[in-house]
Amino acid sequence: MNEQRRKKLRHFTWPRWLTVSLMVAGLGLVIIFGMRSVRSFREVLYLQQEGLNDGTADISAIRGWMTVRYISLAYAVPESYMWEQLGLPPARDPHTTLDELNRQYNFGRPTEGQPPPILNLIGQVIFDYQANPVAPGLDRLAPWMNLQYIANSTGIPVEELFAAVGIDPTDNAFVPLDTLAQENNYRGGTRQLMEDVQTVLDGR
Repeated sequence: MNEQRRKKLRHFTWPRWLTVSLMVAGLGLVIIFGMRSVRSFREVLYLQQEGLNDGTADISAIRGWMTVRYISLAYAVPESYMWEQLGLPPARDPHTTLDELNRQYNFGRPTEGQPPPILNLIGQVIFDYQANPVAPGLDRLAPWMNLQYIANSTGIPVEELFAAVGIDPTDNAFVPLDTLAQENNYRGGTRQLMEDVQTVLDGR
């Protein structure tokens, strides 16, 4: 029996080993990316259900897997204001989640059944901003920004920005600039839309 197995292994040449290895690696990648796709779908569904994509979300909708940048857009609170109020330097990686920030800066471990402490701080920052909005300004525009975020950051009424670019504001205030340009077939695309918005900012 052992001799038969050895013969089979000798006939199992390196091309066959390579084929099997590639198949196993491919299966692993399918599983990994499949799990990521499912997670992304669930996150998008949650964002839509909670109104995080149209400015109607309650503060209680914030979760640890979100980022400061996403929350700043969802609630139209200037990102620089949020970092300052949290007493933190801006994250080098905008994809850093609240859970990761909570661990990195030792905000404390959550008690059983409670969210990480940083989520409560984020909620308070948003509440304070909504009660007393400030316009810290913008260093530059970026495609991920939406017009309501830009308006709140600069103090320019969002209606003025929409009028300047000729886009209907209905359901568009929280749409990122790159998506806004695409959905409205904006002449010149995202770059031109950003230039037109910048012209308004420069004129104030």
